Amino acid sequence: MGADLIGYFAIGPRKLDDARMNAAIAEADRRLHWLREAQTVLGSPEPLDHERIRQLLSTSPYLLPDTELNEIESFDIDQLHTQLHQLIGMIDDLDTLTGKAAVDRVIREWPPYFRDSASIPDPESPDRVIVFAGELSWGDTPEGAGFRFLGETATLGIAETFGIYINASFFTLVLDTPQNNRSSTP
Repeated sequence: MGADLIGYFAIGPRKLDDARMNAAIAEADRRLHWLREAQTVLGSPEPLDHERIRQLLSTSPYLLPDTELNEIESFDIDQLHTQLHQLIGMIDDLDTLTGKAAVDRVIREWPPYFRDSASIPDPESPDRVIVFAGELSWGDTPEGAGFRFLGETATLGIAETFGIYINASFFTLVLDTPQNNRSSTP
C-alpha cells in the first residue's frame, strides 16, 4: 500500500470583496456558536440519543436545505458522531476563535501561500485564482497550514460568503435515512 494525496482545490476571486466582510463575520459567528454547541453535546456524559440529535440538528447550518428530520430514529448515530468530530476538528482554537478573527485571517492570507499549498491565476478569468492545498497521507488527516486554512474557511462559511468554491464533501452533514435517500458516506 502507498500514500494518497489528500487535499482541497479552491477557486475564487484573487481579491476578496471587503463589502462582504460583515456577512462573512456573521456567518462564521453563527457556525462557531453551533460547533461549540455540538462539541458540548458530544462531550456530555449523557449518551447521544435521537432526541438530542434532533435538537442539535434543528439549528444546524451544515444540513442540506431539503434534509428531513422526520425519521430521526433511523439516523446512524455513529456516522453522525464521526461527521461532527470531523467538522469540529477543522477549527483550531474553537473555544476562543471569533468570526471576526477568522474572517480577518482569510482576508489577510487569501490566496494562501503555505508550504503545502500552491496557486495559479485562473486561465479563464484573470480576476480569479485556483488553489490547491494538501499532502501525502497514509490515512491520517493532513496537518499542513494550507489544508487547515482551506478547511476552516469552508467549515465556517467564509468561503461561500466570499464566492470561493472549495471541493470537500464533509462540510455538509449527510444523514442517511430512507426519506433523504443519501449515502452515509460523506
